[in-house]
Amino acid sequence: PRGRFDVEHADVGIVVVGERPYAEFEGDDPDLELSGRDRDLIATLRTMVDKLIVVQYSGRPLIIDGYLNLADAWVAAWLPGTEGAGITDVLLGERDFVGQLPYTWPRTVDQLPFDFDNLPTEGCDAPLFPYGYGLSYADASAAEPWLALAEECAPVVELPQPETETAPVVALPSPDGEALVDPDGLLPYVPGEVAYIPYPVPITLDGNLSDWNGIPFDIVTKGNPPSNDPLENGSIQFALASDGENIYLYMVMPDATIVTGEHGQDFWNEDSLEFYFNFTDDLFRTSYADGVFQVNINPGNIGNTAPNNLVITGVNSSQAQVSAYVFQTADGWGFEAAIPIPENVTVEHGRVIGFQAHGNGSSGGDRDV
Repeated sequence: PRGRFDVEHADVGIVVVGERPYAEFEGDDPDLELSGRDRDLIATLRTMVDKLIVVQYSGRPLIIDGYLNLADAWVAAWLPGTEGAGITDVLLGERDFVGQLPYTWPRTVDQLPFDFDNLPTEGCDAPLFPYGYGLSYADASAAEPWLALAEECAPVVELPQPETETAPVVALPSPDGEALVDPDGLLPYVPGEVAYIPYPVPITLDGNLSDWNGIPFDIVTKGNPPSNDPLENGSIQFALASDGENIYLYMVMPDATIVTGEHGQDFWNEDSLEFYFNFTDDLFRTSYADGVFQVNINPGNIGNTAPNNLVITGVNSSQAQVSAYVFQTADGWGFEAAIPIPENVTVEHGRVIGFQAHGNGSSGGDRDV
């Protein structure tokens, strides 16, 4: 997954990208672009294989200009079902490709909606692929003019260099703004890889993050949607650990202007940090239940030194029995928390627990990132 393997190089790489399930439920999409994760995956895998095949799952054309040129083959698989057996047949050459586009594929979202009475067929104003376009193993002659145009018109995509493939390593701030942890002692988490965390790890909820030394952390560096204020678009950083009785979590975010307490108990609508746990056996459930909860911690708790006496909100948050210490940093704020492992959950190797980290940002008024 994520283009990371135990080997440094391979002859062929296959990457599957596209829209998330039920993407069409959202209606209009402002850009129709591949997600940042998919774009990074294609660029990363390109540096690791001799031939790269991209399989796109989507119910509509997406904007792939630029990344198309990184692939040796690009397959529009549409929505082929859960097992994808037909995709395997054509990729392995057991069946030939026979599909043809049922609509014109845009080069950029600015071309939409198409004016078919005056649709360019040459130059960079032309669509990426015309109606009826499709290749097969037997006949790929139609590709030449359109792929040449794609190469000419596409933006340049910078491929990742080996030394920059992992997340940046940063020092963790303390309440007085000084780094408590030497950056050389921190282990960045590489997305898509299994992160082995030292166990058991006792954590003291005191705002001193030095006991997290050596625990892999992750950094989320892009808001969705991004804020109009660049200073509010820094990142959130988080890590997890456990001692067998509690799951420990810290989250830190830069925050130029802390906005809190302006929406009553709706802390989600301003600067706040959230996390979600699913301790049930059903990680695909779509509703809250016993063992599934959301916890929102807000910076209004800064200065409250009683970990069990915080203002905590969120769906089923009372189930979590969270204790936490919230602190201010030189450029923002954060917390470290303990979440008791439910008595009906057996701590054992291979046990899977659902988790999500989430940040809300506001530069004034309602949440904007």
